[in-house]
Amino acid sequence: MNKIYPCVVGLGYVGLPLFLKLSKKFKSIGFDKNNFRIKSLIKGVDYNNEFNKKSINFKLNPKSKSRAIKQSIPDWLDDLGIKSFGKTLWEKEIESLNGTAPLVLRVNIFRTTTEKLQNILKRKYAIESKKIPEYPYALFLDKHRKLDHLELFKKGWFEIQDANSQRVSVFAAPKPGMTVIDACAGAGGKTLHMANI
Repeated sequence: MNKIYPCVVGLGYVGLPLFLKLSKKFKSIGFDKNNFRIKSLIKGVDYNNEFNKKSINFKLNPKSKSRAIKQSIPDWLDDLGIKSFGKTLWEKEIESLNGTAPLVLRVNIFRTTTEKLQNILKRKYAIESKKIPEYPYALFLDKHRKLDHLELFKKGWFEIQDANSQRVSVFAAPKPGMTVIDACAGAGGKTLHMANI
């Protein structure tokens, strides 16, 4: 019979209790992209104040590389990444994967322009943003914030969409009458964007 090694990704409000419960019966693996969270748990500190130090006193795998803990990446994937991309490029990649992506808006050009939305966000809500020429319909916000309560969002002036998802739509350069198949559709953001441009 195969050994069971449960893995819990995300050691927050749900993940940490699950991980602690599983680790009582199985050799378990826990990952979290938040380095501060990992370092706190290693010290036995749960900043969500759900568990005390005695409850989260678990042993780290001594055979695991320190990067497995710091970068939330299993040793086997780390080894494969170094082999496939080389150490320098792979280290940049895992650093990027553990960072927070920028918050990017896609402007609905049926409702407004990028410049007009940028000005209103700054003037009315003190939200700073910048435009980047390669992304003509995007506004990159200076920091993460809740936006779905804004009247502009409710009226459909913008959506939240990853910059590279926006780039795909621009690259496809759809024209009226074209048939475009989105073979990577999730919620349909790229499809809506293509219909919009």
